Amino acid sequence: MVRLGQFLTAMMVAGCCALCASASDAASDTGADGDRLGRLEKMVNDQADLIASLESKIAEQERTAAASGAKSGANALSIRKPFGMDIAVSTTGVVQGSVNGEHAAMHHDDDRDGLHDDEGDTADASLTYELEIQAPVGDRGLAYMMLTGGVGEGLTDNLDTFAGVNDAIEEDDIRVSELYYQHSFFSERLIGRAGMLDPSTLFDTNVYANNSSTQFLGDSLVNSQAIDWPDEESACGLDLSWAPVRTVSLSLGVYDGDSDWDNITDDAFAIAEVGLHPVFRGHPGNYRMYGWTNNDHQLADWRDGDNDLGWGTGLSFDQEFLPGFGAFARYGYADEHLYAVSDTWSAGLALDGRHWGRERDLVGLAVGQNYMSDKYRRMESATFEEQAETFFEIFYRWTVNDHLALSPDVQCVRNARGNADLETVTILGMRA
Repeated sequence: MVRLGQFLTAMMVAGCCALCASASDAASDTGADGDRLGRLEKMVNDQADLIASLESKIAEQERTAAASGAKSGANALSIRKPFGMDIAVSTTGVVQGSVNGEHAAMHHDDDRDGLHDDEGDTADASLTYELEIQAPVGDRGLAYMMLTGGVGEGLTDNLDTFAGVNDAIEEDDIRVSELYYQHSFFSERLIGRAGMLDPSTLFDTNVYANNSSTQFLGDSLVNSQAIDWPDEESACGLDLSWAPVRTVSLSLGVYDGDSDWDNITDDAFAIAEVGLHPVFRGHPGNYRMYGWTNNDHQLADWRDGDNDLGWGTGLSFDQEFLPGFGAFARYGYADEHLYAVSDTWSAGLALDGRHWGRERDLVGLAVGQNYMSDKYRRMESATFEEQAETFFEIFYRWTVNDHLALSPDVQCVRNARGNADLETVTILGMRA
């Protein structure tokens, strides 16, 4: 992509030089014809604006790929095989320990007859691995498969919080997490996928906060906690993405809500999103608005037997302000009569290392809150003083080489699960 940018820039500069030379000849031949020279100067300025626009688009594609790490983890190895297949193998290892964890480790028994202490301060580890395979099918098709697996439950299970502290967990043996066919239409303005899909790869995305292997590690900073995704994260379904113009996108998806491939329409999870993608003075931004419904409402396990339709809405914004520096914000709402978390928001900043001579490094910091719904609050209020759960995270990703990056990570959770009587818990971690 960099070579393409250099080639386009060189071509445009050459065109500008040719125009300038033409202008010089014309001026000498006609005695400095001011009108013609003015038109030529305008053409040169237009060419310069076009160069700036192309460079901005190229920089945005490189920045997005570097920030998100595509779908693979931080420590990835890409291999090109015969028949045009691309294969990528990646792993993500996380070690975390808690301070004051014994306070946030108080949680409810299944029968909700009270609170009890868990293990207290502890250190846990997890390891996930991914195998990504994709191959072109004809001129417009793509076959894709993702195999994932892992060991270790991580620290989240020891802390009773709305905001999980390690989204990079795969507790199962190796399994097929995605398997689908993708086809593009109308010069890739319309893209459809069908098969076993992870809807979070298309909806509620974010340039700066959407990948627990390379960016923020906490669950609430990877996706909104107010979306009732299908069980097991991936499910049978289909989705469509349409970009009628460069600055607007429309997406729609329907999936099996309980991921059991049975009674798909009865347990459907449906989501629609509108995205605006403006460029302000060469700096790209993305402004997404979505709404969803879920007949199976996986997150409403505390409302056993409730058959109401689960629904919610949300926003996901990101905006670059300077090369390598940008901000993001999310907001989500879920039906307060059905879900424990009715409102959630987060915001943060990301800065890459080009500013101190390490272009592939990244530092990020973010803060957010999860608000307990009125229904859940009334059920819980007799046991503790309720306030919004507040979470904070800061990390630094140090790129060692093409296949290894190390990320020290610090998180804090205040008022765990809305309980103001609990002390703030701090989580110290290292990701590789």
